[in-house]
Amino acid sequence: MAKVKLSSFLLSAAVLASAQSPTTYAPAHVPCPSDSLLRVFTPANQTLHPRETEYVDARLQDLPAAWNKWIDADALGYDLKSLGGDQGVNFPKVGIALSGGGYRAAFVGAGVLSALDSRYNQSTAAGTGGLLQVASYLSGLSGGSWTLSSLIFNSMPTMHELVLGSEDSDNAGWLAEADIFTPARADFPVAGINASAASSLDLSYYQAILAAVQSKAQAGFNVSLTDVSSAHGAGTLWSSIPDLASFQSRTLPYPIILADSRLATQPNLHGVPETNPVYEFTPFEMGSWDRNLSSFVNVKYIGTQFSGGKPVNASSCVTGFDQAGIVFRTSSSLFNGLINTTSGEVHGLGSSPTTATVFKTMLRLLSSMSKGVLDVANYPNPFRGIKPGQFQDSGAGELQLIDGGMDDEVIPLSPLMVKARAVDVIVAVDGGSDDSNRWPAGKSLYATSKRSVSITSEVDQAFPPLPSSQADFVKMGLSQCPTFLGCDPKSSPPEFPLVVYIPNMPPVTGADPLTNTDTLKVRYSTNHASLFLDAVRESATSGFVPNKLGADPNFGKCL
Repeated sequence: MAKVKLSSFLLSAAVLASAQSPTTYAPAHVPCPSDSLLRVFTPANQTLHPRETEYVDARLQDLPAAWNKWIDADALGYDLKSLGGDQGVNFPKVGIALSGGGYRAAFVGAGVLSALDSRYNQSTAAGTGGLLQVASYLSGLSGGSWTLSSLIFNSMPTMHELVLGSEDSDNAGWLAEADIFTPARADFPVAGINASAASSLDLSYYQAILAAVQSKAQAGFNVSLTDVSSAHGAGTLWSSIPDLASFQSRTLPYPIILADSRLATQPNLHGVPETNPVYEFTPFEMGSWDRNLSSFVNVKYIGTQFSGGKPVNASSCVTGFDQAGIVFRTSSSLFNGLINTTSGEVHGLGSSPTTATVFKTMLRLLSSMSKGVLDVANYPNPFRGIKPGQFQDSGAGELQLIDGGMDDEVIPLSPLMVKARAVDVIVAVDGGSDDSNRWPAGKSLYATSKRSVSITSEVDQAFPPLPSSQADFVKMGLSQCPTFLGCDPKSSPPEFPLVVYIPNMPPVTGADPLTNTDTLKVRYSTNHASLFLDAVRESATSGFVPNKLGADPNFGKCL
């Protein structure tokens, strides 16, 4: 299987797309399996997919050695054998959530993971390296889904190899120097390229992508801008994750990607209310835990037309809709809402007339290909006819899925809060931009806390207590340092998980920051990318010392 070389738009990915038949992006009709493809439940009887349970339980049995390697039992005075119990069943179940926030969040997520990775000597010496190896779950949305998806399909390399590439492998890295819209332009590291050659390469790039998108449209499926940014990895399917060696060896924490939804009754709406269903994609299924739906479909068959929980045509199901690109691009489609679907201009990016012309032409072609809504990801609705009068899109022919952070829950905490998953500790990585200096300010925590009371109280664990307001959270300095939430439960087992909040933050040394970049920054030099990763790892291993500069030498022990 070809490795996915991830960037927003890559010249190398265009080569990948053109090297394969464009039809590898088109879903195909196949006989339906005899097994049921949907499972529908209530909040009171929620269960995990049996293969998720099997994977997580088997990985937990592998983790005692990783716990013993990470924890310095002598220094802490811990009896790990007693604490872990028989076969380590008492060790905490850990999840890590990687936030959205564009390229910046993707870099922040990679940098924090390097701080938690035992393969980094600096992280191990700080005492933080090793938490990644004991995690059971890893969730991502928007920019965080880029990091998560590229980790999955590149066999879990170190973060620096993932982002910057490696001469010892065929991993090209993220190629962040490439222009997001015209990847062969200036600053892309192709020796001897001139303007004419760049235009030719860009043209070939889009021709290959549009050919792939057109093949999907000709197969009878609505297409959109999300398909344009997805098709360069044609042929790599999300449902193929269980076939990967890293999954079969249980090297990976169980991956989950989140997307928000726009109801069929909400045309042109970009920010969505908390009442809209939130969907998740796992290696085996796609659906929502929200009380109004509480249903999942086999992810391999998500392109199939369903009604009332069964395929409309019992002899013809669809496979190949679940392209890996469409899944993580559904979660990270923030830029769709920035494109004027009439002029082609990209709001906030200062796009050139050339870029506007490219998008205007693309939008015209997409409109001629299908009747799909252009600024969302169009999915045939597998839950059509499910829970009418309760599920808001029960009567819709398609689901309109959008960027996973459009409901202000920029950190994908909700899948890790699900009661059936019984996660004990959640590391919440926040690469968002909440204040005027583009630092996080805890906004996502408060959005999740609010939704956990109003929408998901029946399906999720309670959210740990927060200061009374987000303003108080910022005033207390909690938005610019690692913060532990839920340290004082009132019951046993605790009524909420422990949340370890790790925001993108200024250097503890007082040095000038370089990680609070604009969400809409679409290109990073290799040098900036490398320095960015190092700066985030340094911050995430340092903790903080109240009212003074410098790292806390005991932060690793605290963690």
